[in-house]
Amino acid sequence: MHGTTWKITSPDAAGRVHLTFDEKEGPVSGSPGCNKMNADATVRDGRITVNTPTTTRMVCEDSLIKAEKRLLRLFDTLPGYRTDHQNVTLTSENGTTVEAFAAG
Repeated sequence: MHGTTWKITSPDAAGRVHLTFDEKEGPVSGSPGCNKMNADATVRDGRITVNTPTTTRMVCEDSLIKAEKRLLRLFDTLPGYRTDHQNVTLTSENGTTVEAFAAG
């Protein structure tokens, strides 16, 4: 999970949504659409805790804004995660899922 760039595979993400969890520093960073984000994060015991992220406020195309909002809402809960080889599935407490693959 840590140190890997995870590319979100949802149709509205258009391959441009990605996250990286840093094991040593603790933050998660990436692009939830066309903006950039950073937040303190903890990955432990099958759960991810993300503090309120800071994001840039660029104007983006609607499909990317949709993907961005979905991902940021996921982190409003304590999402669980499941890894399967080069894939990870993030699942919110209400059952919303986001899938990603290891890009690096």
